[in-house]
Amino acid sequence: MCIAKEEAEKLARYAATLVATSRNAPASSIKPLALLAGGETTVQLKGNGKGGRNQEFALAFAIAAETHGLTKQWTLLSGGTDGRDGPTDAAGAW
Repeated sequence: MCIAKEEAEKLARYAATLVATSRNAPASSIKPLALLAGGETTVQLKGNGKGGRNQEFALAFAIAAETHGLTKQWTLLSGGTDGRDGPTDAAGAW
């Protein structure tokens, strides 16, 4: 079972490692980077909360990105191919 929060942490840590590796490279050699990941994650809601795995993943990634010093411009899109993300009308998070 892949827990959304844990997988987001792994991806943010990986992205931060890639950025750190390029810090000593000449600015002219640094190119935009896109990471693509796939899989089915899970999330367990507590209390009366609403949301789903993609919303949890996006929020956890944002928190982990800050924690790991991923301060440059980045965008994350987490979407569900089934068109649903928990008990909401959203199919993901941006």
